[in-house]
Formats: sequence, structure tokens, C-alpha cells
Amino acid sequence: MKNNLTLSIFLFPIFLGCSERSKQTHKIDPRLSPKDFLESLEPDSIPKIFLPDVVSTGLHEHNGILSPEMDRLYYTVSDTNFTNFRVLQMPLKSNLKDMPTIASFSGEYTDHAVSFSPDGNVMYFSSTRPQRNLQDWDLWYSNKTDSSWNAPQKMSGSVNTNLWESHASVTRHGSIYFQANYDGGGYNFDIYVTHEENNTYKASEKLSSAVNSELIEATPFIAPDESYIIFTSYNRADGYGDADLYISFKNENKQWTTAMNMGPTVNSVFEESNPNVSADGAYFFFSSKRVLDDQKGQNTFGNGSMDVYWMKADIIEQLRTKIMD
Repeated sequence: MKNNLTLSIFLFPIFLGCSERSKQTHKIDPRLSPKDFLESLEPDSIPKIFLPDVVSTGLHEHNGILSPEMDRLYYTVSDTNFTNFRVLQMPLKSNLKDMPTIASFSGEYTDHAVSFSPDGNVMYFSSTRPQRNLQDWDLWYSNKTDSSWNAPQKMSGSVNTNLWESHASVTRHGSIYFQANYDGGGYNFDIYVTHEENNTYKASEKLSSAVNSELIEATPFIAPDESYIIFTSYNRADGYGDADLYISFKNENKQWTTAMNMGPTVNSVFEESNPNVSADGAYFFFSSKRVLDDQKGQNTFGNGSMDVYWMKADIIEQLRTKIMD
């Protein structure tokens, strides 16, 4: 409870201040549906912060993902030391009267990185529950009910270990892609996949060198049909900053193509991570630490902490054409 109270106290003044600014910034027809509301925010082929002063503030906001119904945004908020993690949810209502709140399953423990099964019936997330050992994250899930989500359960089988498993991303066939530090522990992450067979998950497999390298690979997003994967890699020779987003496609032989940097439209001299694509394939979300104007060190978005960015997802098809031709 102490950690929850600490983060709540930290969040409160930011939400209090941004609620007044958001009323002035976002003048939108209150009759809009969630889908029309998203379009009213004018997503472009150039990334921009998603709901500045509402979702993105002076903390670390990352791993933004739309619900399968596309009527709310889930995302993680962390303190500046990355010691407290909570999952927040923001209803996409055009009057913006409802500010982000801690998700129903989060708040008591350290939780992070929500994702959904393609059919929308299962929510996955990463957690250190019931302890707070930040070196032992595990994958958890919750099944959808008529009105909410049921009590979270830790994934069984061979998926979780006493090391670090997080950032699950799931295909239509139930395969789960995730990051783990099986080679050396610490922050030596690579991307793994586990396949479901007879209602249980098989031993995890490390993705090939087309995706993984001797460096760090993390925060994967897998397309529901497994046709492409987007992930973060740190300090590659072709990178623009400390961490960049890369993409790889499945070729006609069902092999991953050599991962390509997503380019300067997406990546910057700062750090980009936590990719997600909306269920309808229209929007691409990611996190960035880019600094805007003279806001570094200020208690606002664009200050060098993580913010949730979004853009139209057409860049994925552009890169597919470039790689596959």
C-alpha cells in the first residue's frame, strides 16, 4: 500500500494541473464516437504526442495501447526512477471529463505493459506480483467478463521463470512473443516466442539473428497474423539514438527478414520503444523520450521522460514494400 500511495501522491498534482489545461486545449464535439474522436485528433504520418497534458505528462508514460474495441487507452506510468509502475486507463470520450485512472487490476502491485489477444477476450500484462522484485517480472492474464475483467492469473507452464519475462504480444493462433533475459540476466534482453499446444505452452524459443543480436532487443509487438514484428533494439550501428524501433517481416519461406530500422520518421536521437498497433491496423503507438523545445527538466510532456506517441500505421506497409521488393 505504501508504494501505491507514493505513486498516487505523485500523480495527483500532475492530473490536477493537466485537467484544467486539457479543457482549454481540446475543444471537441462531445457527440463523437471513440473512433471519430480519434480521427478528430488528426493523426498524421508524422508522430505526435497522444493527448498531451492528459495522457503524456511529466512522468514516464509508455506502452500505450488501444483496447480491442478502441474505446479506451491503456498505458503504463512510472516514476522518474522506474521503481513504481502502474497501468492506467483513459476512456476515449470527446468531452475529456474523465481523466486517466488506475486500471481495476493494477495499483496494489508493480504492473506494466498491457496487451490483448486478437479476439479481445484476454488481457495480458507483466507484473512482479506478489513481490516487488524488479528483476523477476512474469506474464499474467485476465479473461474478459460481461462487464469487466476477472481476477488476474499467472501464466502456467514453462513461460514464467525466476528471471524476467515481460511485454507479451499474442497472435491469432495463440503464440506469445515476449522479452526475456535468459542469456546473462540483468538487462540482457532478447525476444522469445512460445507456442500453444494442447492448451499448454511449450518451451520458449529465441528468435533468430534476423531479429536478435548481441545487443538488447525488447518490447516486441507481433502482428496478429504473424506477418511482421516491431521491437526495440539498443545501440545498433544504424541507430539514430540510444534505442530505436526496428521491423522484420515473414518472407515466403516463413522466415524473418533481417530487421530494418524504421527510419527517422519514427526514430530520433532520443529513445523510442514499446510499439503497438491498433486492432484495426490504422494507428501506430510507441514511446519516446524526445525533448521538445525548452521543456527538458520541466514538469510537463516533452521533458525527456517517456511520452506516448502515435501516428498513422501506413509506414508499416511502406517498409514492407521496401524490404520485400
